[in-house]
Amino acid sequence: MACSDRKQQPMTISVNDSQRHYVIKNGEYTSCHGFDVVHDAVAQMCRLMSQSVPNFPVGSLELYQTYQELTQLFKSHSASRKTWFQPGTDSKVARILLEAIESPQEQILRIFVGNPATGYDWCEENSVTGFIGRSTGTFKTPLILEALRTSTGEIESARYGDSISCQNVIRIIDVLSGEELFRNLKYQMPRFQVEPASDLLIKLGYSFSVMRDDMKDKPTVNVANFKSLYAAEDYVAFMKGHKFAMPLRTKHDAMRDLQTA
Repeated sequence: MACSDRKQQPMTISVNDSQRHYVIKNGEYTSCHGFDVVHDAVAQMCRLMSQSVPNFPVGSLELYQTYQELTQLFKSHSASRKTWFQPGTDSKVARILLEAIESPQEQILRIFVGNPATGYDWCEENSVTGFIGRSTGTFKTPLILEALRTSTGEIESARYGDSISCQNVIRIIDVLSGEELFRNLKYQMPRFQVEPASDLLIKLGYSFSVMRDDMKDKPTVNVANFKSLYAAEDYVAFMKGHKFAMPLRTKHDAMRDLQTA
């Protein structure tokens, strides 16, 4: 049996106060974990396991050690079988997502994420429409599973998906019924405008540009370019929620794209 002289490097944890995150080095790999994320997770695990919250300062190494210890306890606790929602998730959002998880293949949702304090929509266009599933592991978080069209024309969910930033959900639409299920009281959608493309973009084959005003103190930005006015206006309708979903990929196309990614 071959032996290696390389010794496994111990995991080290340090604190970056200026950027407010922990730096975790594990051998050749480095990751970061935000102070507030760790603090909120500790508080939530303690609440779910009916334990008192430790009184360690936010950003302290003692708090991160407690986070690690609680995570190990949480793995075998009955509370870990429940869906994990990030601290700060609106209770109505949690209820809607739970209902969707419990009724697989019956409900397709359009999720809008943004700043819940201001209601400002971040205008995400990817991984925002689909069935709702749940991850495995210690923290079973809601996932958005792409809705795919089968060869017979039926719709079913992909078997993989992206985690939903539940605490940042500010609007939800039921795609099949068109009903708006949730809207943040301060919800704000940036202003979109379709304009003729610039000379440079015209040379590249585009005819129209979609411009977006993100904030009052920021300039208008070009967010997409299209070859036809219909395609540009279709994109704006989707971003505003007037059109609930873009054309669905087929299962065949999804598998092909996954293999070539």
